[in-house]
Amino acid sequence: MSELNCFDLIEDLDEVMRSELPLNVTYMVLGGIATGALTSYQTEIDFGSKYIYSTYDGSIPVYKPNGSARDIDILIADVLPINKAKLIKSTVDELIDHRMPVSVFGLDVHNPTITRSSARTLNAKEWLSKRTIDNNHNLRLELYPAIVDLNQKILEPWTLVTPKGDKLNVMHPGAHLLNYATRSISGIRHKDKQKLALAAKNILSYSEINDELDGGNLTELVSFAVTIDKMRAGTLSPGSHHIRPEASETDLALAKYKARALGFVETNETIVNVANSELGQKLLKVFTRTA
Repeated sequence: MSELNCFDLIEDLDEVMRSELPLNVTYMVLGGIATGALTSYQTEIDFGSKYIYSTYDGSIPVYKPNGSARDIDILIADVLPINKAKLIKSTVDELIDHRMPVSVFGLDVHNPTITRSSARTLNAKEWLSKRTIDNNHNLRLELYPAIVDLNQKILEPWTLVTPKGDKLNVMHPGAHLLNYATRSISGIRHKDKQKLALAAKNILSYSEINDELDGGNLTELVSFAVTIDKMRAGTLSPGSHHIRPEASETDLALAKYKARALGFVETNETIVNVANSELGQKLLKVFTRTA
């Protein structure tokens, strides 16, 4: 019997997501499903149509070598009420027969004013970055005390086409790659480095993507990745570029130690296995703001 792969399991996901969202709101599947396609040298990227054509060589099995199921992370390009996120999650759970953990999340509302009290809360709670939007529809990426304005085009979905011809909304290949470097205070996780090296080799072979990264729509996302790296190294000071103006030396010091603590956790196999368990996933929802 052939191994169940993610492409076969999510073949009707696009139809379900479109039925759950208004016409002017898009979704994008993040994480491993798209990464698997991008790691394959057989995958074709068409910039004119914004299509990514994958073969079965770019599919990944539903179950990891350790027996745990891979997850599906779905970003909704709008502020999403928690009850709506739960409804979408429930619908996707039923679609895939509960075989993979599903996370559904939207944009956060930007907070222009951070007091010392709220800064202490953010220092304690924020280990993962968040995409925020304000009343003027300005898009940002934030991981306190770092913040950067983003080009709205980052939320324009690309289409991943599976070998069967099913379609799925994903992020721009370059943005997808940078998500791994900007997702958390620790940067790229140890377990992701090998597959990202393969994906980067394929993605960066396209001159169009290099142009986007260097002076194009993805430039600020690159800057944010660099800022997180500098926060982790402890080389930033108050007033540095992409650091919130009210941030103090204490905020930056805490960011450095949080990055190192999370990096240690992510390289500890026992802790990672617990985090990937059903109980671990429930506990992590407190920090990941997902349904």
